[in-house]
Amino acid sequence: MAWFATNCDSLKSLDESVFIQAIHDLKSALPKVSKKTPPAERAAAGYKTDFCDARVWLKGGLAAQCSMRKKDGCFCTKHSKEAGEHDGSVRCGIINGPVPTHEYNDESNEICWWADQRAAWEADKPTKAKKTSATAKPRKCSNCGQTGHTKAKCPNAAKADAKPPMSVAEIEQLLANAKIAAAAESVPESTAESVVLEEDIVMSPASTAAAGVGLATEEDNESLDDQDDSAADNIDCTLDDVPYTRDTKGVVYDDDFDEVGKWVDEAIVFDEHACTFEEVPYIRISGSNQVILIDEKDGDRDVVGKWVDDAIEFDKLGAKGHKLEVKERMTSS
Repeated sequence: MAWFATNCDSLKSLDESVFIQAIHDLKSALPKVSKKTPPAERAAAGYKTDFCDARVWLKGGLAAQCSMRKKDGCFCTKHSKEAGEHDGSVRCGIINGPVPTHEYNDESNEICWWADQRAAWEADKPTKAKKTSATAKPRKCSNCGQTGHTKAKCPNAAKADAKPPMSVAEIEQLLANAKIAAAAESVPESTAESVVLEEDIVMSPASTAAAGVGLATEEDNESLDDQDDSAADNIDCTLDDVPYTRDTKGVVYDDDFDEVGKWVDEAIVFDEHACTFEEVPYIRISGSNQVILIDEKDGDRDVVGKWVDDAIEFDKLGAKGHKLEVKERMTSS
């Protein structure tokens, strides 16, 4: 008050905003005083007749009198309700009464864990014997199971991690895929699909009569002959345990005799089909049904999933990549 009396005239001359800011600066400069009494000080304090008679548990296992004033008899509102629910007993007993070892003075309840109880438990707690170099088991390598070294220094680690050399077929397949990638850069993403309509076939009288009684027609016999001739000309070209065949013209067919690619330089070059999902273009590979995403910047080809039931079934990384592609396209648009 003395300070305000001395500086009252100078404060009146200040602008309102400057005055408010000065008050805020003054408050922030004042030291913060904690109103909470330390547990040790509360435990050492004497009995106060105006306060609740319930004993409370403080940090460190100390006991002190409840800091709330009496409202109903000898207890505050909280402990009065607690005593009514436990036959007149409170959790830690009465401050002027004996100190209970268990909650509500019932040994079937939890231990109160006063400081002396904690100290006695720590003293009686069995200690684990430390392992010495004589009793400890020797450490084994998790890679080879031998003792004397760790996995990082395992002499067999290089042999275990070494990959087998690529076969000739795998190298040829990589070369074929590289040719496909080079050709795909000059091909537009969307390709028109051609639809072939079947013309009406005029059957001969003999074929019509045979069809009426369920016999094979002349056209059926001709188609069977063609299939036998084509089957005789087919050459097995199984890849990775997946059966494929090719004809003399180099057309490759799958097990259902659907055309899936071409035979180029002693390797299968699978057909590619453009497909779009959520406005993101992809390439579907016939035969393996792999779905590939081509990076528009550097032309990298990443497998993102498989074509299943006329839809893309993304793998874990492919799903994340697809979300990023969709987000980038929405941002750019």
